[in-house]
Amino acid sequence: FRTIGEVGYLAIRHLALKRKMERIGYVVTKYYRDVTFLDDYGIATPFDIFYDKDKHLVLLLNHILPFQREWNDFASEVIKWVKKLSINNILLVGALDKRYKVGNESLKWLKTSKCKLNLDYPQLDKQLLMVGPLALFTLHSEIEDLPALVLLPYADRERTDPVAAATAIEVLNKMLS
Repeated sequence: FRTIGEVGYLAIRHLALKRKMERIGYVVTKYYRDVTFLDDYGIATPFDIFYDKDKHLVLLLNHILPFQREWNDFASEVIKWVKKLSINNILLVGALDKRYKVGNESLKWLKTSKCKLNLDYPQLDKQLLMVGPLALFTLHSEIEDLPALVLLPYADRERTDPVAAATAIEVLNKMLS
């Protein structure tokens, strides 16, 4: 999502374009956003779905946020659709505000109870709140008993942060290779 540092958006868009993934669909909501533009793959919709045949990887590229009143339904319906696909692991990308960074770690992470993956980075601190659409995707993954892992690099809250996105991309590439 285009939230803190636009990290999730930049990382997922980079993967979709660099791997030349095929756009296979879209998410359409009740209050569909009236935004489009021309991207490297053609006309972009607010929420594009891509597929990588080689890696058997499905990506949801959220060019914008859904209206806030739709966040819960959006997350719930997408996660229910993902469950029908029998996907092995859900990888979610967001960010943490770098003003709260303690130590030298470049990111933190968390996972749902069904996720077997582990990373050599510190996990998100207990009782630290995650909010917004990414939190809802994580919650619905837990509710639906799906394995999900959330990458949270530290990012600049006030601007687009390509360095934080590169951190997420580096970790994703290691996980996907």
